[in-house]
Amino acid sequence: MFTIKTQTINEATVETNTETFLEKITRIVTPAAALKATAVGYWGVFWSFNGLDKYLNRSDFGLFSWYGKDRTEQFTQYFERLGIPLDAIDPVLYLTGIWELLVAAPFFYVIANVLLNTERRNTQALLTIGYVLTTLTFIGFSAFDVVAGDRAELREHGLYLALAFACFFVSAKDKTS
Repeated sequence: MFTIKTQTINEATVETNTETFLEKITRIVTPAAALKATAVGYWGVFWSFNGLDKYLNRSDFGLFSWYGKDRTEQFTQYFERLGIPLDAIDPVLYLTGIWELLVAAPFFYVIANVLLNTERRNTQALLTIGYVLTTLTFIGFSAFDVVAGDRAELREHGLYLALAFACFFVSAKDKTS
């Protein structure tokens, strides 16, 4: 709680708030809200960087080089194993990149609403959409991992799926949009 000091100046009463900035933040931001905000930021960055990686892989920007994972090499092995024409790799990767950027959109929309302090009526609905798209995407990736026989990727996608469920649970429990 905060303390209020009362002073009398020329017979007028003035109240001053001696609450510190840290006390005010911890009063306003609950641990659940902080965890929810962290999760929303994580998934927004996760999906946008994964989507951009399909386009910027091995690109040099002068200040830094984007050295993501070479999915073309990985998908060449998958497609050869499955008998799929190798010409389909680039379109599949580019469509996957577009999909991942679309999955990031609800998370960034929520972040923008909070930062701009705009109407937050749809925040929980947008988060639900973001988490549903996230889980569906990882289920799809996992199904492809099983078909392609890549157990390491399956384990990774299963872990992300569990994390998405946990984040969704925390998000649903916190009612402070």
